[in-house]
Order: sequence, then structure tokens, then C-alpha cells
Amino acid sequence: MLKKVFIATLVAAFALSGCKKEPGSKYVKRQRPPVVKQAEPTLPPADQLGEKTTFELTYHGITGKDDDLPANGGWGFGSDNVDSPFVKAVKKKANNKLYISRNHFLYDREFAPIEYKGKKVLYAYFDINGDGKLSDDEQLSPATDISERNRRGGGSTVFITPDFTVTDDMGNNMPFRVMLWVGFHGNFKPNVTWSPMSVFEGTAEMNGQEMRMYLFPNFQSKCFTQYGRGSYGLVPASKEKKGHISQPQFSSLIVHEKNFYRVTVDEVNPDTQTIKISLIEDKTPRGKIALDIKGKGEFKNKLNHANLQGDTDKTIYFSINKGMNELPTGDYSISYGSFRYGKDNIDKYFTSFRNIPAFAIKADETTMVELGKPEVKVQAVEENKRYNHDKAYKTEFTKDTAIYIDAIFVGMAKETYRGFEQKIKKGNRSRREDIKARILITDSEGNEVVNKEMEYG
Repeated sequence: MLKKVFIATLVAAFALSGCKKEPGSKYVKRQRPPVVKQAEPTLPPADQLGEKTTFELTYHGITGKDDDLPANGGWGFGSDNVDSPFVKAVKKKANNKLYISRNHFLYDREFAPIEYKGKKVLYAYFDINGDGKLSDDEQLSPATDISERNRRGGGSTVFITPDFTVTDDMGNNMPFRVMLWVGFHGNFKPNVTWSPMSVFEGTAEMNGQEMRMYLFPNFQSKCFTQYGRGSYGLVPASKEKKGHISQPQFSSLIVHEKNFYRVTVDEVNPDTQTIKISLIEDKTPRGKIALDIKGKGEFKNKLNHANLQGDTDKTIYFSINKGMNELPTGDYSISYGSFRYGKDNIDKYFTSFRNIPAFAIKADETTMVELGKPEVKVQAVEENKRYNHDKAYKTEFTKDTAIYIDAIFVGMAKETYRGFEQKIKKGNRSRREDIKARILITDSEGNEVVNKEMEYG
């Protein structure tokens, strides 16, 4: 069984060092990212394909009202003191303080100044046409008819932009819309969260039932139809929009109600703001997958969930849940998964893992994927470099350096685990609690500096 407590030793030598204040950055207009070519899916032979259903989807800007789809996640990007031409124009107009929110995903209109007085948010300024100039319709007033579930708490102020045109990473000029939540969270500077508010939707009859399909964009790429980036929803047409709609990754192979379908993008027409998507029943041979999870001693285990990717066909991204182990033949890897385990009670412990290397599913065979026996790996980096792409983990640091310590657990298939949970019963209720790792830090002479349980996050 997997151990409940992990002890690791990290050696740190300390000597005094100082920190420099980063200078302000100069505004440089960002160029459009290079166009990304859509990968083409590999379809099975015609005799292994069944009925085809085509959805014609039309663009819809989500309103934020109670009878519409909810906001699709939220991203915070912080602020910037760079004076772009648009920010300069806003500063000439505004009569109160400005907080310059920055959105790295919108390269040609990345700055959105927020005008506020005290803790009252007055306006948001957004460069709708992306020309770097300020026009009257680019001063947005707070939305007043937003549903409570889209407000992120009673103290937030919400802005929704009109539809505008973006060039997505595949080079298509597509309609788009965003929502901004503005709050204060205990200080006197606003905090801004962004969400895309765009969807393509349409209906078609599928297996004798009227179904509705949604395409949601990937915010960073703005793409609705890029395999592995955007997401989709597939629900009965009668389902209310305000209800929960699952949004799996957009993929050339999907699973719906335990049936597999091949997905093709037949047409993207920015002029008519329509997209045609076909779902074709997959009738390829099937094989099975089973996890052989190793640990200390014998214990039971059961897969909860797994995200699979195609190994040779990079357009395949789909998920399977417990009780579903039959897959179309092909080569796959697992990017993320989770399972429950225990010696006597299979629900006693829970963990999630990432990055199982490629394996083959063969017709009428069961492929056993071995994993488990995790060993702890402790890593440390300067606190101010923890988010750097080129960060280098080290074991020695100069005195008074603030460091960020991270513990990961690496299994026999080189899969990684971020932590483990156990089921705790208190009174009549049960819940899962983190099993904390213990970290021991000593100086260069072996003297104990820190010996405590690590906090998650």
C-alpha cells in the first residue's frame, strides 16, 4: 500500500543576497502569432464507419443572463503600467483612478483600463476594433441584467463587450466576446478576471433524438475547431442552457454515452459565422485497457477517470470513466487519470496521476498498463523564479534567499503524482483530506533548519 507520510531531505547552504526591483517595461506593439495549421485526423476505412450526422453551427455571443449559457471559466492576468496608444487615450478621458488590466491572449487589444473611485467601479475601456484609438462605444458601463451565477460574488462588477473580430491561431477571422469581472478582495485596487463568452451551436437528429452541439473556444488560441484546444458540448436539444453542460476537449475521436464517433470539421465560414461538424459512428475493432497498480503489499484499486491522447494521431483527445475499459484499436497515452485504492476498503485512498507513456490497444485483447510504486522527489527554486519557463531547480541557496519547495512523486512508468488523499469519517459525514508529506531541511553542517509537514499548493 502507498505510504501515508513521505520524508525527504533537502540540503540548503545560506549566505546573504539582495533583490533588485524590476524596471518598468516599454510598450512594444505585439505582432500576430504565426498561423498554426490544423492537424488532419486519420479516419478508419469506410467499412469501419457507420451513420454520419452533420451539425451546422451558428455563432452566438453569450449574454450572461439567467436563460443563457454560463460563463466558461475565468482567467486573471494582472496589470501593467505600459502606456499603449489606447491606454494613453483613456487617460486623457478618465476623471478617476485607472487600473490597467492586461490580457495576454488578445494580442491586438490586450489592455483594458478600469476606471474606479474608492471601491466603486465606474467603467471598463475595451478596444473593440483593435485600432489603438478610443471611440465612444469603447467606454463600457457595468452590465445590469447579469444572472447571479455569473457575478462571482455580490461585490463584483460585470462588463460584457459587444462582439468583435479576432484572428485565431489558425488564421480565421472569427467573432468573439469577453466578460470582465471586477472586484477588490480587501484592497483598494481592482482585481480583474476574464472569460470568453462565445459559442457556436446547432441541432441535428442523432440516433433518433434531436441533439444540440456547442463549440467553445480555447481562450489563448481563440480557436473553436482546433483539435485538443477548444471544447464541445453534446446534449439533448431539450436541455435548458442554464443547466450544467459538460465540455470535453474537441477531438477527432469522441465518446458519447459509451459510443465512439469520428469528428470532422467540414467547413469554417467566417463570413456567415457558421461551422459544419460531422460525427460519424466508429465501428473499428475494440480492445480493452486495465491498470496494474503496484504498491507496498496487496491492495484493491479502481480507475475513476482517464484522459487519453492519440500517440500517432495527434488530433485524438477523449476521456473515459469508471466501468468503461473498451477502446477502439490504436496507440494511446494517458495525460491525466485518477483512481481509488485501499487494502480492505477500495474507497479509503484517492490519487491522481499524469503522463503514462504510449501503449497499444489491440483487437480482442486486454492491454495491461503498469504504474505505481511512487518515490518522492523534492525540488526547490528561488521563490521569484518559480513561474519562469527556464527555471532551474537547485539544492543549495545563499542565506536569506526565499525559496519555493515542491515535492512530486514519480512512479514506475515515469508517471507523476502531486499528492494523495484519504477518506475521513466525522460523525455521519465522510470527506477526503490531503495526506501531508513531511519536509526536512538541513544546513551544510547537517543542522536541522526545517522539519514540518508540507502544505499543498
